[in-house]
Amino acid sequence: LAAIEARRHVTGVTLWLGLAVTVWWATNLHADDWQGAAYGAATMATAPLAMAAFVGMAQSVGRDHRVDAPPLAEAAPMSDAARNGARLLGGVVYLPAAIVATAALRVAAGDGFWVGDASCYPGPCFVRTDTAMPSTAEWAQNVLTVAVAGAAGAAAGRSLRRKAPVCIGACVVVFLVGGSSWMWQ
Repeated sequence: LAAIEARRHVTGVTLWLGLAVTVWWATNLHADDWQGAAYGAATMATAPLAMAAFVGMAQSVGRDHRVDAPPLAEAAPMSDAARNGARLLGGVVYLPAAIVATAALRVAAGDGFWVGDASCYPGPCFVRTDTAMPSTAEWAQNVLTVAVAGAAGAAAGRSLRRKAPVCIGACVVVFLVGGSSWMWQ
């Protein structure tokens, strides 16, 4: 069942759409012209992939819990816990995508990002650097955000039967988890 679910994720549109938006975001890292914009964007660029993991896992785990489907028989060949575990394991395909996306972001970062303004008026002097690079923990945040969003999506898919609340929940999770990159900056 885990292999079937992994194949569903890889052949479905959710993973590829999230990855495509993440790659687009990576190619536009240096588009903003205010200090710190690219630095902040690099640590949040996998947010679309996190949203895809949330929605994909909610659909996968929620497959047995739909409004229009009858409850699964007690005599099913796999227990409920085994099915959920297999579906959760099938969602691991989002993690290599997050690792590859993070590596692409690191390459797109080049020599670093512009952080700070060189000015001394009014008050103390500030230093500008064009070589600021996110730390290892900040780069790891991209992958961990996808993992947490996928797990939250699995929990939401287990408890919510309709897709609209799941998509709204995905936006909330991505905003709260992906937007918290300021904590590492």
